[in-house]
Amino acid sequence: MSALINSLVNLIALSLSTGESFLPDPASYDDLFYKLVESGDVLFKFKDAYELSKHSSSSSIDTLISVSSHYYALLEAEKGKVKSKNLSPREVSKVIKQGYETLSIQAKEGLDVWEKFREADHRALLKKIAR
Repeated sequence: MSALINSLVNLIALSLSTGESFLPDPASYDDLFYKLVESGDVLFKFKDAYELSKHSSSSSIDTLISVSSHYYALLEAEKGKVKSKNLSPREVSKVIKQGYETLSIQAKEGLDVWEKFREADHRALLKKIAR
């Protein structure tokens, strides 16, 4: 389970930093950020539940949490400007697009270099995951 969680967290962090190069369109990239912001408080629980601060993916989960916190602050500021208590999905999407200008995602500890995926190298792990 640990290998799967580490790979997943690293993949999401990679998608945040270089997702525009392999996601199909800008809307998918925006949706990735939207989902990350939407699950912000769950990231802290996820980090604690799987003790990710002790693993190699600690910098990746910290990146996800920092991005979520960045957008949460922007959304709270936007809520102060709007009369209603909740923002519409369209308003949240607008804030996400504006937040790209102030967001800084830095490649940390190995996220800037990735090996090409070869299924043969991971066949045993993939079989365990499938079972």
